This record gives sequence, structure tokens and C-alpha cells, in this order.
Amino acid sequence: MRRDDKYRFSLGWSSDTAEKAAVGDLLERLKNRKSDLVVQAVWEYIRHHPEVMVPEAKIVITVHSTPTDEQAMVKIQNMIDASLEKLKASLKQLGEQAVPETKPDGPSQQDLDDMLSHLEMFQQ
Repeated sequence: MRRDDKYRFSLGWSSDTAEKAAVGDLLERLKNRKSDLVVQAVWEYIRHHPEVMVPEAKIVITVHSTPTDEQAMVKIQNMIDASLEKLKASLKQLGEQAVPETKPDGPSQQDLDDMLSHLEMFQQ
């Protein structure tokens, strides 16, 4: 509510989420300085969403809970597992493509001849 050259608002919310409790605790600690923080936070919102300043604009605020550390870790682990499965499938496919159709049974005749010629130099 606006009176003369001042604005006065009353806020209230439950502490049913970690976010709400943390904000409430911070505002409690700020005492008389909480207005400065609220003005700065709302101004940042206006800078990122200038459309809210249009008089006919419909303002919709959607609240999303921040995931817990445990939920974030599960999500990260799932992404890692999925990436590893894709990598394994790709390596398997590459490995199957690289396998020659027939395996050589041993050294070629040329390899044997080369080895024997090198042994001759030790006989002298």
C-alpha cells in the first residue's frame, strides 16, 4: 500500500519447504534492512522480466522446489549410467566392426624366413 512517499507491505508464508524457511530466517535476521533486500530482489526480477511492467500484463509466478542434494545425486548418477551404457554400446559396435573375419594361424612364411636369417648371425 502506498502512503505519501512510502510503501508498506505485509508478507507472510508458511515454513513448509526448505526454501521458505531459509528466506524467512534471512529476513528475520535483516530486521529493518529487509526492505532494501526485497527492493533489490524484485528489481532484479523486473530487469529479467520487463514485460511485467506493462500495465495490462498478467503476472504468473510459478514456484518450483529446489531438489535436495540426494535427488540431485540420483539424477546425476542416472545420467552417468545412461552415458556409460551408450559408450559401451558404441565400443561394442566398433569392436565388432574391427574384428577380422579370419584369424591368422601364426606367423607367415616370410616372418619365419626373416627370423631364421637373423639366427644365422649368431652362429658365427
